[in-house]
Amino acid sequence: VARIVLTTTFSVVVSLMIAVNTVYTIYQANYEMETLGELPPGDREAEALFAGAFLVELLLKLGVHRLYFFCNDDMCWNIFDFVVVSLSVVEFMLSSADFNGKVGFVRSIRFFRIAKVLRVVRALRFVRELRVMVNSILGSLYALLWSILLLGIIIFVFALYIMQHMILYLIDTREDLAGTDLWQRQFRYFENMGSATQTLAMTTTGGKDWEEVWELIQPTGIPCRIAFHVYIFFFTFAVMNILTGIFVDSAMQLSKPSPAEALVEKHRQAQSEYYEMMAIMEAIDLQGSGSLSISEFVQAMKDSRIGHALELNGIDVRIPAL
Repeated sequence: VARIVLTTTFSVVVSLMIAVNTVYTIYQANYEMETLGELPPGDREAEALFAGAFLVELLLKLGVHRLYFFCNDDMCWNIFDFVVVSLSVVEFMLSSADFNGKVGFVRSIRFFRIAKVLRVVRALRFVRELRVMVNSILGSLYALLWSILLLGIIIFVFALYIMQHMILYLIDTREDLAGTDLWQRQFRYFENMGSATQTLAMTTTGGKDWEEVWELIQPTGIPCRIAFHVYIFFFTFAVMNILTGIFVDSAMQLSKPSPAEALVEKHRQAQSEYYEMMAIMEAIDLQGSGSLSISEFVQAMKDSRIGHALELNGIDVRIPAL
């Protein structure tokens, strides 16, 4: 069994099954939307095929790795896969059972179909470039949480300052301009801290053109205008660039090969150098005797191509003039 599970062919077959399952789930969702709840023909058989195939895959791996399946270097992926397969099997069993008309319960269980689609993420691990991207995204979540907190504090400070000026302006102009569209928009966009924070956040994330917000802030006075300009430039050119640099550095750290991958690459490079050196030695051994004499070696070094080939392999040959 281990000779089957640990092969590249097995991984490719599993990846193809995951991809086919994802395509079928998309087709299934489209069909249900078009028919408002009806399942496509042969749905039960298809679900049984996928659930059975994924269950067999999981059991084969558990049979080979046993408890080590949950504590090796890929434990996070393995636990994720175990949970998804288990939910898929439970969903199929419940959807196939008779609940005496309790369709709502079965429909809620079918939400687990999303978990089966998430298995496509695990298929990405077999392609190193895609695996690096996934690991970079997952590894950046910790930095993302602190980034969100920092952005929230910055937006909160500027929103509170601008809101204080807006309150004074709206109070002073309430009797004269309360009926105008500008006054109404100023009140609507800055009526509370939530609205003020959302307004400033939208101006720097593409949700709203900051010129539109500038028209609301401009009548409030010079201090508020300056604060708004400082917020726009500081947020766009300083904060975002710094956060981008942090995420890039995190991605660079996570993109480094693992110890196992580095060992495999080192072995591959050593094997490649071995074959290159064997080809050079065979080219020097003109007589094909399997051994080199000093005279053959000295004669071969007169050929600059041989010397350059040895230098490329880290061998610097210097023969003094006799």
